[in-house]
Amino acid sequence: MRAAIAQLSERHRLVTDLMIQQGLSQADVARHLGVTRARGSQLFREVKTVVIDAVEESRLNSRARLGSGVKGPAAGAGPQPKESR
Repeated sequence: MRAAIAQLSERHRLVTDLMIQQGLSQADVARHLGVTRARGSQLFREVKTVVIDAVEESRLNSRARLGSGVKGPAAGAGPQPKESR
């Protein structure tokens, strides 16, 4: 995630810092940048998209095992009929 943020433009990193680190709202960030609230929201959405894509990409390239991590037989793991509950 840090690598993805490091690749962002200076403006996008500023948006990230103001919202995440300093806890400002989108409206406050927009005022700080001198843009409309809609543009502030759009900038944050762009940052969010880049970070989400980076996280998903790292999961796909993970050496970790895939699956639920639950060990043992799967028998009886599904929904149970009312009578047997």
